[in-house]
Amino acid sequence: MKRKLALLMALALTVSLAACGNSGKEGKAGKETTDSKAGTEAEGKAEDKPEKLVMVTTTDHEDLYSYVADEFYEKYGIDVDIISLAYADVHDKEVTMALGGSQLDILTVDTVWPGEFAKSGIARPLNEYFTEEEIAQLYPAFVDEMSVGDDIYAIPTMTEGKWLFYNKEMLEEAGYSAPPSTYDEMLEMSRNMMDKGICKHGTAWAASQAEGFVCDFNAALYAYGGEWINENGDFVFNSKAGVDALNMFINSMKDNTADPASVSYSDRDNLDPFMAGDTAFVTCWSYAYDFTNDPANSSVAGKVEVAIAPGQGEVEYSATTGGGGLGITSSCKYPEWAVEFIKIAISYEVQKDVLDKFGNMPILKRVLEDPEILKDNPEFEIMAKQFDYAHGRPTIADYSSWSKMLQLNLSKALAGEVTAQEALDEAVRISNQEYK
Repeated sequence: MKRKLALLMALALTVSLAACGNSGKEGKAGKETTDSKAGTEAEGKAEDKPEKLVMVTTTDHEDLYSYVADEFYEKYGIDVDIISLAYADVHDKEVTMALGGSQLDILTVDTVWPGEFAKSGIARPLNEYFTEEEIAQLYPAFVDEMSVGDDIYAIPTMTEGKWLFYNKEMLEEAGYSAPPSTYDEMLEMSRNMMDKGICKHGTAWAASQAEGFVCDFNAALYAYGGEWINENGDFVFNSKAGVDALNMFINSMKDNTADPASVSYSDRDNLDPFMAGDTAFVTCWSYAYDFTNDPANSSVAGKVEVAIAPGQGEVEYSATTGGGGLGITSSCKYPEWAVEFIKIAISYEVQKDVLDKFGNMPILKRVLEDPEILKDNPEFEIMAKQFDYAHGRPTIADYSSWSKMLQLNLSKALAGEVTAQEALDEAVRISNQEYK
């Protein structure tokens, strides 16, 4: 079962990560010993069934959610009108409809929207509609990124992340039997392979002034032992860990261990030197496994393997996650039925079908652990392990504005206009002043 590249490439463009995901969500959902509210109300109030529900989603996900809508109609006899738009238009359409009085029941929620949707009141918390047992079936990292505090504002419907991909043949030629587990190891292995003429550069970062580098800095920040926000709610990513992480990127490009052209690469562009055989490592989204192993795209097809994103020092691994989920508007008149739509989307059989038909990595643990699925997709065994080391960017109400500010300051450091410390000090100053 090959993942659908077009869909996953779209996911890679929209992915944005929320909270640290190495712990569960105990206490967030309804009681494990009782049925969830949606299950009892939806089945007990047939007379209150709506003629239709309305949702907005991306054009890339239209077929996926149309499939879920067909399953929903077959079970409950309720139509779902799906408004599909380009990703760039989805957020504003949802906000306009939700605040303007139009019927909108089910929200597509990107991973950086929960903070805004919670603050504005567009989305409702979903804790009361799902039992702890239901939530426990999902990977905690993805529940975390859909949450604000203890409140879950969307249910994740897919998994995504940035893994480390490597050229196995290059590593073997250099005498390595395993991929690196830390940034130091990766850079040391890179320099060794460069000295032997095996590769031109060890890696190429997605270091242009864009969201992709925020994702990469996020993973490195946690790998070096840092965090975005402390327990007091203060932005603190200008710590030694943050500076060390940013300097790692800067110094690796200065000494050519990483391609100096990385400052112009998006998190799609950095695949090109890897697929040309010029680099040994690359970090990218899940679609890269099939894409780089396809002879139609890549000169290194058949040589690419996947590993968990590296850690550093005492941090074993550190990774950035993405994906997305479904929420319910506060104005929805039939939330119990909207919840049933979401429950179908994350049901075992539908998740298996969605993997086969549309290429989404499942959100249910037991689907990714299914021996039959692992037989067809052996890379999933490694990819799923990464979710235990998942971290996301901070949940901020005006995330888009904050991220652009951060991107600007990171880019100044990468260009050598300011030091890493100066760049992060300025970003933290603005963050604490304008985004707390």
